[in-house]
Amino acid sequence: MTPEEIIKDRVRAVTEKDAQALAAPHAEDVVLFDVLGPLHAKGNDAEDERVRSWLGGYDGPIDYEITDLRVVSGDDVAFAHYLVHLAGTLHSGGIVDMWTRATVCFERRDGDWVITHEHNSAPLPM
Repeated sequence: MTPEEIIKDRVRAVTEKDAQALAAPHAEDVVLFDVLGPLHAKGNDAEDERVRSWLGGYDGPIDYEITDLRVVSGDDVAFAHYLVHLAGTLHSGGIVDMWTRATVCFERRDGDWVITHEHNSAPLPM
């Protein structure tokens, strides 16, 4: 899959709560900066745990929409950035309806594109 296809497949993976598909394109040595803690994590085991915990926290469907997607790709390195609207109901009864920002970096390894760095953040009112 191309970097753009990997990003676009996230919508399907999140809405279907397919943790395996969401975590699969990450490199073994991926570096993660996420909206949720910890401040930073490394490795696809950390990504798998993060994704399973996140998706498992929702009761019912998750609405996940990517907008303003931009992908820049070279021969062996690519990056993407986009905005995400996320909405759903947590098992606790809490309602999530928020926008986040994402930057994803890719490397081509053994002929396949893998995510080597992912940064998700939310605007913080000051």
